[in-house]
This record gives sequence, structure tokens and C-alpha cells, in this order.
Amino acid sequence: MSRELLEAWHARIRLARPFLKWAGGKQRFLLSFADRLPDVRGTYIEPFLGSGAVFFKLMSRQSRPGGARLGDINRQLIQTFIAVRDQPDDIRSRLERMQAAYSEAANKTAYYLEQRRTYNATLPKPDPALLIFLNHTCWNGLYRVNRAGRFNVPYGAPKTEIVIPDREELLNASAALAQANLRATSWQNLVAFAQKGDFVFLDPPYYSELVNETSRSTKYQTARFSLRDHQELARSLVDLDRRGIDFVLTNSGEDQMRKLYESSGLRVAVIQAPRSINSKTDKRGPVRELVVTSTRHSVEQPDQLAWMLTE
Repeated sequence: MSRELLEAWHARIRLARPFLKWAGGKQRFLLSFADRLPDVRGTYIEPFLGSGAVFFKLMSRQSRPGGARLGDINRQLIQTFIAVRDQPDDIRSRLERMQAAYSEAANKTAYYLEQRRTYNATLPKPDPALLIFLNHTCWNGLYRVNRAGRFNVPYGAPKTEIVIPDREELLNASAALAQANLRATSWQNLVAFAQKGDFVFLDPPYYSELVNETSRSTKYQTARFSLRDHQELARSLVDLDRRGIDFVLTNSGEDQMRKLYESSGLRVAVIQAPRSINSKTDKRGPVRELVVTSTRHSVEQPDQLAWMLTE
């Protein structure tokens, strides 16, 4: 890469940020923990991608394009990331047409529901621009499907008229994703690629969703991430630790999860995190969460921005 191209690339990745909203996204986590995440010497691996907030943050610190393996079982999500990586201008053109129609719609709820029907009718290969539009106009950026695999999140009534990411935002994200290998696959398949020198960040479906009796479907896919899955994930982290591979995992702070990771011999920090996703505003206060790391990587007390360590 020439010096001019490298400078242009670096100017963009410094500004790269998620182009999707995502329930459980890690923006608040990064306020206090970004400086405590290690620089990536090898390959960055993230098997539960979501909005990719941690990926974009770590790439913004890179001096040269670095390798990354990004995955999620949500095939539509991965297809959208690939489209933004490879065709950001085409995606922006599609979004501009949807924005114009949305702005002109007398009944924005009806327009949203029409687009949601179109999205579901084109599964399993929907228009990535349409997913981005729905993500920015649905309730709280939630991705939830019913048992038939159909997206069923209601209209979110955005407070702003412009609901789509701008062109520069998509181009910045495309630059950060330039060297990323994106796969719709299980977390096991992606973690299997990890080697010493790599860094793995894991943000699986939280255990609190599993124990919540009112949760009828996952925000990722129709299949739940069960307690057995969490136990398998813990065993996988022990194997990464044994092989000298750095990782950070976040999860909800139930005692069962804390005991699971502590009994595995891993470092566990219990923190208080603000909760913003709840249908009842009086239940959006702090909740306990876990930050689990390898035995070589200690999570020190973060600055008091949005998180704090607790007993």
C-alpha cells in the first residue's frame, strides 16, 4: 500500500464506528474499557459480531490494515457487513431512496411495516440496505425474530427525520472492514482459528435472557443460547487460556455465570452497567455484568464514566 493510500485509509478508520444500532452493543463498555483492551498483534476474532463496536474501536488504533475474523450466526447481519465492506456507495444509494420515501410517508408506521414485510418476504437473502433501514427505525435497534425466523420488531418512532447513516459513515466502516474475513457461522468454528498472538472478544447472548421467563425469542436467531452453550463456551475459554491466547468475554452477572467462570480458573470482574433496553423506563437502571479475561490479562478498576467494579 502506497503512503498516500495508507494515509487515506488511516484517516477513515480513525472515524469508523458502527453503522447499525444493536441491543446490548458495547459502546458503554468501551467508554471505560477501551484502553484496557490489548493492541492486536495478530488477528482480531469476534464470533458474536452484533454492531461490531469493539472491532471498529480496535481497528481505529491500528497503524496498518490488520487481519480480522468476524462472525455471527445471523446470516442477514453478516451479508449486510459484507455489502458495506464491498459496496458502500450502492448501499448508500438504496438508503437514500428509502429515506426519501420515509420522509414523504404520511403514516410512517405503515411505511415501516411495509418495509418489514418486504424484508421478511426476501429472506434468507434480503436487501442489506433494507436491514440497515429497519435497524434504524425499529424499536431500540432490537433484532428479534419469531419461531418462523421472521423479523417482528415494532416501529420505534425515531425522534429525528433522518434515520440512515451518512455516506462518510459507511465509507469509514468499509475501510475498517477492508481486511476482514466475514462468515455466517457458529462461534465454535470461528474460535477454532485462534492462535497465539491473536485477540478474541466474545459477547454472547446474555444468560439473563435465558432465565427471563418473559423472553419468547432471541434477538439473534430462533434458537436460544442455552446454559449448556454457556458451559461449552467457558470450556473453550479455558483452552484459549491454556494456549496463551488473550480474550475478553462479557456476560450478565448472575451468580451462576460468575461461579461458572471463576470455577474455570479465569479472571472475573463484576461490574455495574447501565441498562437502556427495557419496555419499562423505571427498569433501565444499572445491572450486574461480568468481564471475563485470561489469567494473564487483568481487568483493573475502570474510570468512573459508565461502569464501576463492585464486590
